[in-house]
Amino acid sequence: MKQLFRKKFTWLFTLALAALVVIPFAAFADNVQNDVVAGGNDTFTAGGSTIINYRITANNGDGQTGCNASDGSAATVTINTPAGVTVDTSGNPGNQVTLTFTSCGTNLPATFSSSTTGDYSTTFSVSDSGAGGYNTNSPTFTLHVNSPAVQNQTINFGALANKTYGDPDFNVSATASSGLPVSFTATGNCTVSGSSVHLTGAGSCTITAQQSGNASYNSAPDVSQTFGIAKANATVNVSGYTGTYDGAAHGATGTATGVGGADLSAGLDLGASFTDVPGGTANWSFSGGTNYNDAVGSVAIDISKANASINVTGYTGVYDAAAHGATGTATGVGGADLSAGLDLGASFTDVPGGTANWTFSGGTNYNDAAGSVAIDISKATPSINWSNPAAITYGTALGATQLNATASVPGSFIYTPAAGTILTAGSHTLTVNFSPSDATNYDNASAQVQITVNPWAFSGFRQPVDNLPTVNRVKAGSAIPVKFSLSGNKGLNIFYSGYPKSTAINCDTQASLDDIETTVTAGSSSLSYDALADQYNYVWKTEASWAGTCRQLTVKLMDGTLHQANFKFTK
Repeated sequence: MKQLFRKKFTWLFTLALAALVVIPFAAFADNVQNDVVAGGNDTFTAGGSTIINYRITANNGDGQTGCNASDGSAATVTINTPAGVTVDTSGNPGNQVTLTFTSCGTNLPATFSSSTTGDYSTTFSVSDSGAGGYNTNSPTFTLHVNSPAVQNQTINFGALANKTYGDPDFNVSATASSGLPVSFTATGNCTVSGSSVHLTGAGSCTITAQQSGNASYNSAPDVSQTFGIAKANATVNVSGYTGTYDGAAHGATGTATGVGGADLSAGLDLGASFTDVPGGTANWSFSGGTNYNDAVGSVAIDISKANASINVTGYTGVYDAAAHGATGTATGVGGADLSAGLDLGASFTDVPGGTANWTFSGGTNYNDAAGSVAIDISKATPSINWSNPAAITYGTALGATQLNATASVPGSFIYTPAAGTILTAGSHTLTVNFSPSDATNYDNASAQVQITVNPWAFSGFRQPVDNLPTVNRVKAGSAIPVKFSLSGNKGLNIFYSGYPKSTAINCDTQASLDDIETTVTAGSSSLSYDALADQYNYVWKTEASWAGTCRQLTVKLMDGTLHQANFKFTK
């Protein structure tokens, strides 16, 4: 038995709910005691706890004097509880905890707790590495965990502030006097998820707080809080119009947007549209329906006058006795003909014309406009009608038969050569310079014609003179009758100045020679006309010094014609 007490050992004993009782023990060992009668029990309500004190009482019956736990080797009491019950001796609850004793007569508490009703057997053991032993009779006792009495509970749920549709989700909170969690339901224009409230429209919302109770608490009376939800203001953006008249109707444009970007434009009436200048005011309105406030406003529709397309052209031309002015068109939007509003200004008939100052009256929708264009009228050139006159014979003076030009307008004529002029034989140009009476509008004009002047009808030299190529042989110093006809008496002034005249030529030994059989006696050269024979007789007085030479006689008539004969002079 002594040996048993010297070793560490464990004795089980029973505890029961009662006043402090000493556990029976052997007379030869120290006693381990608690507050429960041996083999008894202790009772508390589920969710609660009970405190049981443990201690060691010295007995001196084991041959050891005094308290075994204070001999330098502490006594350790190990308490074991089943699942569902925890015991705590040092702030760390569990199903197995210890109490350490270093003296006797000292109470060390152990707290037993449980949330589950039932009966739980509890044991302990003691160990000490020192000398001496411990009495641990009846080491088991029973804990009784009873159901608590059911209690009433209340909910504290304060009033909720009014909201506006579109406000963000918000949380509500309520507490139950039992400490149990509170749940929420919603009616009206809202929903609730957990404690988060979402507004679904304008109107009102009722949130009800509920706690259904448990084994310990009855259901709490529901508490409801109702708050108002005001209509939201839609985001309404309406713009006016500013532009130039284009013939189309123009009005306001805009959108209405609600909570979460909802398109509310169907409720937006943008007011009147305008086509003509100056436009007007578009009075818009928004019908918000159930969830949005109505709204109204005004925007300006500003339509400014357009510029018409105006094309005005001046005039450049020759005077034609008609009035001339600008021409032009005015065109509007879509090709509209606006020419009725175009005044083309003055017209002009005479040279040099002038400036046409045009104006355009644009009326309601178009800007007025003005400008100037030149009307340039240049002088006309009169037309001259003058045909080549019939040929004339030399000696015929120019007159009305030849100088007979006419003009398209009145005026005066100056001819070159002038009337009365006798032209030489051949082709001549006649010129007329015309000066119109209306010098403002007509330029001077001129014209030319060709006239042929036929020479006198010279048929050749008559005998005794032979015509070319025959060479006439005659004695030098003779007076030779040179005879010819001009088909009529042309007067004695028929020779061109300086003519007739002779010039020395080379004698052509191959030429045919013909002697002049008839000569006359004369002291000098002379001219006469024989009307009966219709011939001229020019007595050419030759020089005796020409003997042995050849000469050519040239007769140039006033009609410009040249007539020649060759001579060989002998001694």
